[in-house]
Amino acid sequence: FIAGESYAGVYVPYLAYYMDQHNEKAQKNDYKINLAGFAVGNPVTLLQYDDFSDLSFWSTHAALSPAQIQDIKSHCSGNTFDEKYCTNLLNNLNDILEDVNIYDFYRYCFPNSTSSGSQYFQRFKGLYKKHYGYYAGYEPDPARPPCIDDVGAYLFLNNQTVRRGLHIWDNASVWENHTWYMCADINYTPGPNASYFIYPHMIQKGYRILVFSGDSDGSVPTIGTIQWIEKLKNDLNMKVIKPHSPWTLPGLHPDEPQVVGYYRKYDGLQFATVAGVGHMAPQWNKPASFKMFYSFLNNTDLN
Repeated sequence: FIAGESYAGVYVPYLAYYMDQHNEKAQKNDYKINLAGFAVGNPVTLLQYDDFSDLSFWSTHAALSPAQIQDIKSHCSGNTFDEKYCTNLLNNLNDILEDVNIYDFYRYCFPNSTSSGSQYFQRFKGLYKKHYGYYAGYEPDPARPPCIDDVGAYLFLNNQTVRRGLHIWDNASVWENHTWYMCADINYTPGPNASYFIYPHMIQKGYRILVFSGDSDGSVPTIGTIQWIEKLKNDLNMKVIKPHSPWTLPGLHPDEPQVVGYYRKYDGLQFATVAGVGHMAPQWNKPASFKMFYSFLNNTDLN
């Protein structure tokens, strides 16, 4: 199985597809990859839904007014597109959301500044000294997303012992110094269909697929994921095997299970939400995510 989140909604299906193609072309004595399926969370998949679902998210979470939403829709698309006016609207939108954690709407926003006096810089410096015993003027991650604290990941994935333990090549980075960054620039040609067109092939080949979504993500919102899955359902005429249902974890008392999300199952794909968490669901709800992955890997019902 292969799994990933966010823009891995492009990487993971592509990788699975290329593995499938390798197996198809392999000769009798060639090595075949034992690919069973893949899982993607809050995945970039089809830009016509992923890009415009942001507005739905911000409007339903009271971050934008109905008038602002209508203004953007009227001047940023279609026959009434006005580039200058639209640019001003989107700049204003960025100002409104500057101090909001768009990846997890209800979670803390770490300051964006990396100046030596900032809270983020001090945390980076403190953890560096704690783990390595010294601080030699290294800079925190310059490519981190707004509001996100990636200090722990930055230190962990740039530790040579860790990298060798994970079999990561010493030069495995697009940056000159081979440093891991959360959002490094990669030189490639993107397409508007992202990875959506891969799903019909993988479903028809019988691979097991899980799409999950933390429902407080404003970057790749759940509503956009639901929309492209519904399109896929209609395109392939997929049957609903399990209707939309809640799934639970034990509560404080055995007879009081708590709803942690909703799920439904088609004859080629399972979709599940994780309630109250955003872009990186397993980071913020480990028990629910463990149950979800365990169910997927063992091909059992989520409830």
